[in-house]
Amino acid sequence: MSTLYDSTTSLPQSELFTEIFQHAIKHNRRHDRILALVRLAVVFRDNLNLALPSDCLYLAALRIKNIVRENDLVGYLLENEFAVVFNDLITPGDADRAVQRLLEGFYDPFELNNGTVVLKAAAGISLYPANGDKVDDLMAQAQKACRDLNMDIDRAYRFVSPDVHRAATDRMALVESMQEAVAKRQFRLFYLPQYDLATGNLTGVEALLRWQHPQLGLLPASHWVPLADELNMIQKISKFVLEQISIDDTAWQQQGAKPLDLILNFCTSECLAA
Repeated sequence: MSTLYDSTTSLPQSELFTEIFQHAIKHNRRHDRILALVRLAVVFRDNLNLALPSDCLYLAALRIKNIVRENDLVGYLLENEFAVVFNDLITPGDADRAVQRLLEGFYDPFELNNGTVVLKAAAGISLYPANGDKVDDLMAQAQKACRDLNMDIDRAYRFVSPDVHRAATDRMALVESMQEAVAKRQFRLFYLPQYDLATGNLTGVEALLRWQHPQLGLLPASHWVPLADELNMIQKISKFVLEQISIDDTAWQQQGAKPLDLILNFCTSECLAA
């Protein structure tokens, strides 16, 4: 195999990857898109300092290639470090989701020699154009971000831009909190009365769903429903809502209330049908 490609992983090595990366920058500049460069360090989960043998490097490369999209780029740099370029992104949030998908891809163990091995990945990320438009600058910044990581932490990653990194970590904290919220049913329904303006009679109620976050307080749907939709949690939340509405409606009927129209308002327009 050409020296431009690594013989173990079959991925472009540093020289060729740098050339391909330069073309990617031009492509994203031409289409006014964001590019994310990820310096990805892969280690043994239970021994961070042990060098990866060639068979583990091969399996890691194969998994990375299976995770990224067809128009993304993957290269092998040195030792246990890979490079990934996510092309054609619209927002830094797209980069965050792509990196999370990449890191989560290492959760499952690898089959090796009739047994399994558990690896983990950590990522330093620079963005074009926010962190520059030169290959060397973007590579160096992503490398520094990767080297500054605490590898003992699961899902370790760092964006070069402090504001992007803060938004990414806030999102991850919200993801973890939401998983707990669904399990512990930390949602509350509020009912707003609807009146007929001509008669003043009560004609219905509007049900508003809020998340009672243990640290952040009462969160409106606009703060978390898009994320819940992304995480495929809308169905579980909808089940809770319908069950709670049924309980409340039964209580109203027992107190002599007349049947009312009910409007449910907790989703964005994209997920109202859920």
